[in-house]
Amino acid sequence: MRQFVSILAGLLCVMVVTSVFGQKKLRDMESRIKNVEGDLEVLQEFIQDQSKAMQQLKQRLEETGKYKAQIEGLDKKIGGVFDLTKQVSGDVVKVGQRVDEQAKRVGAVEEALKKGIKFTGQLRVRPQLKTNFDTFNYELDDDQNMFATQRLRLGIDVAPAKGVEARFTLQDARGWGLNTQGPDPANPLRVHEGYMKIALDEKLASLKLGRQEWEFGAGRLIGNNDWAQDARSFDGLDLTLTHENIIQADFLLALLDERNATDGEDELFGGVYAVTPYLEDMTIEAYLLFLWDNRDRAKRNVNTVGLRTAGKAPFHKNLFFDIELSLQFGTVTETGPKDAEKNLEEGNVAAAMVADNSVDNSHFGAAYHVEVGYDIPVEFSPALSVFVDIASGDGNSSPADPGNDQHVSFVPLFPTQHALLGKMDMWHLSNIIDIGGKLKLTPTEDLVVNVEGHYLKLYAGGGPYPGGDALNSSLTEASPEDLGVEVDLDVTYTLNDNLALAAGYSIFLPGAAISDEETGRIRNLRTEVNPDDPTDLQTWEYPGGDPAHWLFVQADLTF
Repeated sequence: MRQFVSILAGLLCVMVVTSVFGQKKLRDMESRIKNVEGDLEVLQEFIQDQSKAMQQLKQRLEETGKYKAQIEGLDKKIGGVFDLTKQVSGDVVKVGQRVDEQAKRVGAVEEALKKGIKFTGQLRVRPQLKTNFDTFNYELDDDQNMFATQRLRLGIDVAPAKGVEARFTLQDARGWGLNTQGPDPANPLRVHEGYMKIALDEKLASLKLGRQEWEFGAGRLIGNNDWAQDARSFDGLDLTLTHENIIQADFLLALLDERNATDGEDELFGGVYAVTPYLEDMTIEAYLLFLWDNRDRAKRNVNTVGLRTAGKAPFHKNLFFDIELSLQFGTVTETGPKDAEKNLEEGNVAAAMVADNSVDNSHFGAAYHVEVGYDIPVEFSPALSVFVDIASGDGNSSPADPGNDQHVSFVPLFPTQHALLGKMDMWHLSNIIDIGGKLKLTPTEDLVVNVEGHYLKLYAGGGPYPGGDALNSSLTEASPEDLGVEVDLDVTYTLNDNLALAAGYSIFLPGAAISDEETGRIRNLRTEVNPDDPTDLQTWEYPGGDPAHWLFVQADLTF
């Protein structure tokens, strides 16, 4: 019994132990099953991702097939391009040959530039219409003139060595249908400039020898008169001295008229012209000039001393000014007919017209210019100015008058005539007063409009007439001093750096000094034949009182 109980107790213990260990294994198995299930879920997600990747790869493979077809098409096209390239290669060779030719030409130009060679040129054409410039009378048809002039220039500037320059300019200035422009009416082609310039010192001095243009200051006494188609140049020398860009002085000498070397009648002109930029945007100029003209019975030994200052006012840059004073002294020969009244009474007209009476008078003259203006800072950039020009005149120029012991008419020397006393160029800087104003408009950078007004009168009523030869041919002394009023309008349009177009109109309204019926300077006497009686001559008078007109257009090409 005890053994049975012991066996049963042992079996119970084994069963208890076995149950405990079984439960433990069961729990371990459940844990492993859960882990496997988790791994299966991860594996399932991985398989799904791989499936998507496979689908994308399949799509890319399909696209790759399309690209392959496109590439095959491109191969065919590239093959055509290669064929075209073979055709173009021949043209490329030809173009290369042309490039080589151009390169040679460019090389030649560069070589020329290294030698300092520069070609220049100008072609300027100017049709004009002038009416009543001489007679101031519409009834006289002989004073209507429509004409055209032109200038052609070809030049070359060279610098063959350091410090040496030279210029040669050939000019042909003529009227259409006429060869009357220039100093030689039969040959309008001439050398306008031909000089060499030598740098005596790189910073201090240079010398210019030969035929050359001179333009100093505002051109009132020395200018190239460029508006005239034949312009002006001087045969002579210009020694320029410069001190540290502070002052520049030009020593000038020109031979104007070469006569017999033994009689001393050459005509010389020269002097010294000094310029210094004393202040910013200002210039101060001083000059001493001489004109030695010893030609027989036309002596003009005149010395001119002057001072000019111009520019913008230091205290206000919109205000500008130009002031010049010139004084002259020396000797001038005045000539005229001797015993003219006596010869006329005796009927000896030829003797009355012979200028066989002369007197050497001391000369003293003066000229003044004052201009003040303002640049208005508004649209069109208007510049408005007022001015006055005065040049002395001589009320008594008769050499037969014992009381005539001095010559006081200002000698105008060699100015840039155009626009000095009105753009019609009717007057000279002698025995004249010019009062007026100017207006300049700039609607665009390329378009400039100028308007000027001039009131002109004689400085001395009985003095010399400050006009051209045609007017001087019919003068009588008169007391009125009112010459008249001139109004000028011109427009300039610059198309580019090489071409400019211009047009203008001017009108002159004669004053009493010209139009007065009793004392006016223009009488316009005309002798007509009676058709019924050829021996019957009648003289008619056409006083000058009608306006004069001037119209021009111009094209100016430079290169």
